[in-house]
This record gives sequence, C-alpha cells and structure tokens, in this order.
Amino acid sequence: MTSFSKEDLLPKIPALKADGSNWLMFKNCVEWATEAKGLIEYLEGTKLRPTDPSKDQDPLWEPSDAEALAVAEYPEKYATWRKENGYVKQLIGSALPKTLFIKIRNETCASAIWDALANEFENRSRVVTIEMRWKLQDQRCAEKGDVRAHFDKMITLH
Repeated sequence: MTSFSKEDLLPKIPALKADGSNWLMFKNCVEWATEAKGLIEYLEGTKLRPTDPSKDQDPLWEPSDAEALAVAEYPEKYATWRKENGYVKQLIGSALPKTLFIKIRNETCASAIWDALANEFENRSRVVTIEMRWKLQDQRCAEKGDVRAHFDKMITLH
C-alpha cells in the first residue's frame, strides 16, 4: 500500500501544449513519474477499481469467512484505490492546458484520461516528428553564435 504525506509534492511534469507538439516528452515524464511512485498500473489500466463484494447480494446472503473478510477489507481497498487514482489524475491534470482538461475532466479513472490523451496525440506525433525533423535540418549556427547553445537546441529538437 502506498501512502502519501502532505509534504509529498507532485513531480515536475512539463505542461502539455494544446497542439500536442511535446506529447512524447510529456508522455515519458508522466510514465516515469508514475513508475517512480509505484503507480504505473493506474496509467496502464491494470489497477482496477475494487468492487464491493456485498453489492447486489441477496438480503438473506450469509457470506463465508473469506467473503466476510473481503467485505470488511473493501472500504480500505477502495479508499486506497481512490487516493492513488486521484494522485495520478492530479499528476496528469496539473500539466494540461484548460482546453484539454475540459475534454477529460469527467473521466473517473486515470487510465481513461491517459487513453483519451493518447488517442488525441499519438497520430499527431507522426506529423510533429516530421515537422521537428524539418526544423532540425534547417538549424544553422550563426557565424559568431554560441555553438553550445546551438547543439543544445539541436539535441532538444532531436
């Protein structure tokens, strides 16, 4: 079980641009941050919301010992899932422009938010890659320019 203190700050994630031009950098930073916190399963959709074992049971249902234990553990499991899922949602949401936040704000699971963003930008990534390659090819260092700054810019574009 992962616990967070009030002093636990969100990792620094670069803001996602509305046009998605920095999607790949944003995606990697979010994946790394959630992996570092042990919460990558919330992005992948493999950490499912726990279900209440007593839901939809007959009023006369008499649970076995194992079922009674599952019923007793459910509130804590749900609270943990909700807190961790909320943390990942906040991690993503804090780096989104308002236009994108409005599109995903009603999603309850971090994985659904992540999937919506991926669907929005994965295909655009190819176009952005081509544009970035053109920009990289057009880069020239000025006659008396700072070569180090020029290389840094090229590395960033790459």
